Amino acid sequence: MMAGLFAVFSAAPRVLLEGFGFSPVMLGLLFAGVVFLVFGAGMLAPRLSARFGLHRATLIGLVTAALGGIALLLAVLLARNALPPFLAATSIFLFGLGIVSPLSSTAALSPFADRAGAVAALFGFAQMPARHAAQRWPPSLPPIRR
Repeated sequence: MMAGLFAVFSAAPRVLLEGFGFSPVMLGLLFAGVVFLVFGAGMLAPRLSARFGLHRATLIGLVTAALGGIALLLAVLLARNALPPFLAATSIFLFGLGIVSPLSSTAALSPFADRAGAVAALFGFAQMPARHAAQRWPPSLPPIRR
């Protein structure tokens, strides 16, 4: 999930700036909206967990993110120069990720409540290689042609 997040965050600016002609200000405003989207999903996550249980709620987020990822792939392959499908698919993926992220951390940490600080630090450390790999790939791609 984190590799997908960092791939979106590192590739989307290039796609939006070069492929769709966004200005830097428009890109910044769009990403400000992304913060609210992920934050809203994170606020929904505990409610889903209370209603469906931790594991089912996490599964809902995973399925949502997977559908968003598939939709993003289809948007790139089938609707190559269309902005709405790209934004919609990316939003679905990020919404699913916003549900999964807090719930999966909770599920993973719950058996280790007495060592939660150390385990949380290990999570953060483990995310760095995924971030690094995901951010290295997009700049190596050729320029986007419309």
